[in-house]
Amino acid sequence: MAVKTATFSLFTRAWWKASIIRALRTALVAAVPYIPVSYTGGAPLLAVGSVAGLAFILSIVTSLTGLSEADGKSQVYWVAIVERVVKTIAQSLVAGIGTAALLTDVDWPTVVQASVFAGFGSLVLAVIAQLPEAGTPPTLPVTGTTSTGVTDTRAAVTSAPYGGSEATVVNNYSIHNAAQAEQITPDSATSTPASE
Repeated sequence: MAVKTATFSLFTRAWWKASIIRALRTALVAAVPYIPVSYTGGAPLLAVGSVAGLAFILSIVTSLTGLSEADGKSQVYWVAIVERVVKTIAQSLVAGIGTAALLTDVDWPTVVQASVFAGFGSLVLAVIAQLPEAGTPPTLPVTGTTSTGVTDTRAAVTSAPYGGSEATVVNNYSIHNAAQAEQITPDSATSTPASE
């Protein structure tokens, strides 16, 4: 049985930069759910700082297993997001528990709720600001219309210069040149443009 080893270097600038950015994001999303609780008297402000600090440290420790962005690798977009959210929930949960002196002192509903909100915050941040370890995010198909008026929903409609005027390209199935109103088959779309 082969043992999988991490392929990272703790002494590279890329690893430290990536791990600190992750740790700051984790500390932020772990602490934010506790702020309203601290103002209502449910948790002291020191506990919010403790949760943020513990989440920061836990994120650095978790980063010791390796970081895709520091290794120059990318993951599937949704896999990277799910991994980040699950790690954030776990780190926030452990950080929330770690602020109590005893397990009986843990305010379980608050800690669990804050951990779920931290995971949601991580999801929102991941969607808004693309994750460095994630590949290209999936795009929704854009509906286009061919020159014959047929709706084509298979790919985005793009504009490109063709024969000195704008042309609309739809999936390389048809090209409509507004100046000449001609249709080109897929085979001739890759050839040189017709003379004007």
